[in-house]
Amino acid sequence: MHALPVIDALMPAALAVGIACTLPFATARFLTWVYLGGLPAAGEDRFRALVPFRRAAVIVGFAQVQLGWMLGVTRLGPSLVEGPGGPRSLAFGAFVAGVAFAAGGVAARVVEPTSRRPTARDVITFRLRLIPLIVGPVAVAIATTSLPLVAAVDGEYVVDLPLTLLAFLLSVLGAAYGGILLMLATGGLRRASPELRERVRRAAGREGIGRVHVFILPTGSVPFLNAFAIPWAKTVVVTGAALAELEDDELAGVLAHEVAHLSEGLGIAMIRLGAAGLLLFALVPGLSIAFALGPERGPVLLGSLLVAAALLWRYARAVARRMEVRADAHTKSHLGGAGLARALRKIAEISQRPMTTGGRRPHPGLWDRLVALDDDPGPKPSPLPRTTGALLGATVAVSLLTAPMALHDLTDVPSTAILTMTAAEAQARFLIDPWDGEPMVALAWRAREAGDLPVAEARAEAAGRMGADAQNFHLIWAELHAAAGDCAAARASFEASLAAQAAAVFDGDPFRTLDLGSYALPPTLVTHCEMTIGEAFGDDTVDDDGNVVFSGSEAP
Repeated sequence: MHALPVIDALMPAALAVGIACTLPFATARFLTWVYLGGLPAAGEDRFRALVPFRRAAVIVGFAQVQLGWMLGVTRLGPSLVEGPGGPRSLAFGAFVAGVAFAAGGVAARVVEPTSRRPTARDVITFRLRLIPLIVGPVAVAIATTSLPLVAAVDGEYVVDLPLTLLAFLLSVLGAAYGGILLMLATGGLRRASPELRERVRRAAGREGIGRVHVFILPTGSVPFLNAFAIPWAKTVVVTGAALAELEDDELAGVLAHEVAHLSEGLGIAMIRLGAAGLLLFALVPGLSIAFALGPERGPVLLGSLLVAAALLWRYARAVARRMEVRADAHTKSHLGGAGLARALRKIAEISQRPMTTGGRRPHPGLWDRLVALDDDPGPKPSPLPRTTGALLGATVAVSLLTAPMALHDLTDVPSTAILTMTAAEAQARFLIDPWDGEPMVALAWRAREAGDLPVAEARAEAAGRMGADAQNFHLIWAELHAAAGDCAAARASFEASLAAQAAAVFDGDPFRTLDLGSYALPPTLVTHCEMTIGEAFGDDTVDDDGNVVFSGSEAP
């Protein structure tokens, strides 16, 4: 194996990271220009004006993370991995997706008032803490794909039902515990102070609950005031911002609300976990099964899983909304509604959330919750439009995800252009698709012309890993073997190149004639190995003047 020059090895990887770093800022600027012109300085009007921006930003953010994953998996430098989709490529894809996720948080600071704008360092640190919450369940689901979920029986692929059921159960367990355990393992969560644990214990006692685990999610200067409960793990998590901003009675109301979730029945927990687990199963092992079953049965299975997951998820959201109403009612019965109401107002003020929300969110709108807690919020504001921001966000997201494919097709390099492609043209193509093997073959030819045989060989090896056209791949190796003095290997590579061209021609039309009249011979193969045209193509193909007599359309 030969080492590629540093620029060949690192340019594609650096490009992927660079896009992941800068794209969130570009899209944030665009959404700011569309939605935030003349934004009020404060108050309900400001909060309502931020809603379409945030809806669009959430959708675009998901697309940017997915794009980062795609760039990382398929665009990693060819000298660093065996092929796109390999273990190191997947790891790099996860890294680039994480970069996009962190950069998106920094770009989103544009909506924060200057007085409360968090530092970029705190935003990145906070988002890095959250990544294990997503990675944990996904890692478990990916691990299930190593099971033989599909087996060949009498020449037909069938689903192994016991193993598939096991994969589903593991996906549910991953959704239940994978994220929280990985956050604990990576230090994303910290053990709560004895004082906070005692406050939660007292709240749990009012609900008839015994032991409860309590953790803190550090937030730094990020204004993320929140707390959440994990009923099946008897766990409560409180953010650092909530502890810093809430008064004692406000925090007591929030803790009582979260502990009330721990008293939900087993059936409620199973609905929530079933929805999350089924969606995770459909997107990871389900997708793997669908690919194994082939184009006829695979899409039907995958579509059925996704529909079932969507329906169960919709039902779980409705159940979650009822549980939020229940938790508020429990808090009111134990402590009265004043503390929780003040906490909800403060959280909405700092988080810049309006009184009403659009759509069927798990949490009722702030106005409805305040009324239920006997706090007078005044006249009810008009509902927010449900589609404002979502349509533009979806349009931008689709554009981001389809742009690489469209650009790839528009700038694709035909195999016939390899021999004449300049180094500058090849490098320009790598800016679009750093895993395109054809420009790498062209760079190998340019290195050979410059007399740098080790670099030419390294690039030719990389072209093979990148899936270069077989005809051009074997042709460059015929030249390189001849240059190295191995004429037998050079002739074998040249024959393999001819066979690849013939296979490409005859695959579509077995009776088509093969024209080799304009075929490019490797120069060193002819000069150093003393190879004549007749030896290359056979004496019966050459007339008395040395011309090839095959007929047919002109060869590339």
